[in-house]
Amino acid sequence: MADIKYKHAYDENGKLVCIDNISKEDRKSHKYTCVGCGNPLLPRAIGSKYRRAHFYHKEEVVCSGETYLHKLTKQVIKHKFETEPTFYIEYNVSKKCNNAECKYRNVRCREEHSPYKVDLKKYYDTCTEESVVKGYIADLLLTNSKKPELEPTLIEVCVSHPCEEEKRNSGLRIIEITIKMNKIFLV
Repeated sequence: MADIKYKHAYDENGKLVCIDNISKEDRKSHKYTCVGCGNPLLPRAIGSKYRRAHFYHKEEVVCSGETYLHKLTKQVIKHKFETEPTFYIEYNVSKKCNNAECKYRNVRCREEHSPYKVDLKKYYDTCTEESVVKGYIADLLLTNSKKPELEPTLIEVCVSHPCEEEKRNSGLRIIEITIKMNKIFLV
């Protein structure tokens, strides 16, 4: 079965909506626009037993799936940060053997990867989109309004190309999230 390209749209109030939450009545009483290009979208196959519900462009337009996913990802992350009491990220940390008696230490001793989980809401209380910090534009910028001296964290969304090397080497704290073009986002 083919992937559904457009599962999300903005309604006439600018609220992000998922096709899975739209009823037949909503389809008729609301107007939707594309997250990526801003052009009108229409819901299709609402309540169908044979086809998956999705949005499609009302008229034929050039709309980049990359732009759509990039903007959608930023909106979903920002919404989660602003509405959830916690905002955890998890990543692996490499650990080498610390046993001073180990005869293989620093030679052939196995390196382990342990998960490390942190709640970013313990450090940051604001999330802004497309903010400039030290001459770089952050997709999302996490800051602390009560402690402006706290180093900010940039969240970068990678759909087709990673963060530029210059930005990576800038000394800024950066979290880069890779999104695959064929994955469906659920809100």
